[in-house]
This record gives sequence, C-alpha cells and structure tokens, in this order.
Amino acid sequence: MSETVPPTLAVSARTVIAERSHGPMSETVPPTLALFVKGYESAQAVFSRWDYDPSLLSDEEEERFKYLFQKMIALDYIIRNTDRHMDNLLIRHVPGKVIELAAIDNGLAFPVKHPECVSRFRTFPFRWTAYRWAQQPWNQGLREHLLTSINPAFLHDLCHELKVLFRHRHINSRYLVFSQMRVVRGQVWNLYECLTKNEPPAGLIMKDPILVTRRYHRNRPTNNNWTQWFRVRRCDNQNRGCC
Repeated sequence: MSETVPPTLAVSARTVIAERSHGPMSETVPPTLALFVKGYESAQAVFSRWDYDPSLLSDEEEERFKYLFQKMIALDYIIRNTDRHMDNLLIRHVPGKVIELAAIDNGLAFPVKHPECVSRFRTFPFRWTAYRWAQQPWNQGLREHLLTSINPAFLHDLCHELKVLFRHRHINSRYLVFSQMRVVRGQVWNLYECLTKNEPPAGLIMKDPILVTRRYHRNRPTNNNWTQWFRVRRCDNQNRGCC
C-alpha cells in the first residue's frame, strides 16, 4: 500500500511549543512527520473535470485509476477508516502522462469496536461506495495479488507489525490493542471472503461486522485453514448508545 499512502515517520522529539508554554516536559512526545505531496489535487476537483470532459481519462488511465482506487478501498476497509472523503483523497493526473492517488489523513482508523455496533443513530459509511470504481468488479491483477497474499500467516504478521507500531503511542494498553486487532482480523476475513466470491468492492458494506480472535497462542499459522487458527463471532449490537 506504500504507493497509496504517503510515508509518515514516527520520530522521538519534544514539543517545543508545549515546553515554552508549560515548562520542560518529563517525557518525550512521539509525534509524526508526514510527507507533503506535490502536484496533487482533491478528488472532488479532479472528478469534476472528468465528469465535464470524459475524454481527459483514457481507457488505460481509467483502468489504472480503478486499480489504485480499489487498492485504497482494501486499505480503508482493513483499517476501518471512518473518515475517507474527497478532501483527503488526492489525485495527480497529467493526461497521457501520469495518474496517481494519495490517501492522506488516516487518523480516524483502527477503532476498538465496529462503529456500527456502538451507536443506534449515527452511521459511519464508507463514502467510496458511491463511485463507479467501487461498483465495478475488482481489477483482476489486484484481486489475484490480494488472494495470493491474504492467508492466516499474513494476518498473523500484519497484526504483529501493527502491535509493534502501536507501541509508539503515548498510551499503550494491551486490552486496547487486543480490541483493535479483533476488528482488523474481522475486516481482513470479510475482505478475503469478498474476493473469494468475486463480489465487487462495494459488496464489502453488506458484510456483517465481525470480531476475530486467535485460537492459537504463539505458533505462527502453517496452513490456510482459517477456522483452525481463528474464531469468529458477530458484533454485539445490544449495548449500542444513542450517539
């Protein structure tokens, strides 16, 4: 996903403004340093031009963008991004030369619970479902790559790498991370099922939100028998709040 999400570095530094305001800080603050992308525009501006003049997008560029857009869908679905909109989806398009996508501002991701199971009245839709690239079949190359890559061992490694990454947070709770990983595993499970059945990306929103925990303790999965390694349960909607 590196070509979809611009690099962000976790650095160990003190917040100068905070020190000036409140005096020396007792702990280092781990901020992030995001790469600024040049030559990109908001998706809304680019889509408006494409709607006005469809000839700006060649057939090859259409297929390339479909690949990039669906790659972003897979990312957003796995991390359960609740805040993807047309201002944090950036596009660089020089007709006949280059077409690229940058998914920025991914802060509202990795929830501890499925948002749908928390509130009775608020919805947290994936806004990309309204666009044609989400309603079309998966790009064949992307689908084959994901089906080849996603397996129990991949899911184990992904969760391990996320746990290591989350150690950089100021608050590092084992239960918090445990809850986040249950959601991530559930999203990967649903994504794999969607790909296996060759359902379009938009079909992901029809999947029941599930939580997936491990049946094993330390040993890395050694085969592709998902039910041998993981336990699935549906999200509990009984304790949803009103907001």
